Amino acid sequence: DDLFIATVEGLAQKTLPYQTFCALTFTLTTGQAVPDNLISLLNRLGYQTAPTVEDVGSYCSRGGILDIYSPAHGQPLRIELFGDTVESIRTFDLGTQLSSQAVKTAHIIPKRSFVF
Repeated sequence: DDLFIATVEGLAQKTLPYQTFCALTFTLTTGQAVPDNLISLLNRLGYQTAPTVEDVGSYCSRGGILDIYSPAHGQPLRIELFGDTVESIRTFDLGTQLSSQAVKTAHIIPKRSFVF
């Protein structure tokens, strides 16, 4: 038997329906073409543009590099593009902004539990 403990406020909090959440979630993998409307899609999902990525839900696009901090990952991601194709995906350090570990997939989920 399972036991689930939650506060009344936690149970009353409104969230996206599962189907809507899945429909708004997408992944980017190495070698994949990025969607033409990627920036507008990020904005629609609640992400905010910033000069440098410093917190969850922000992104920065400059040249062939897209830095994004998705709530689905513990660290921000640096996605390097070659034209419209994902060339590499790496985690990076918020303090130094230096890339570190390579990853194969970036999961982009809504920033908030609601979408305008």
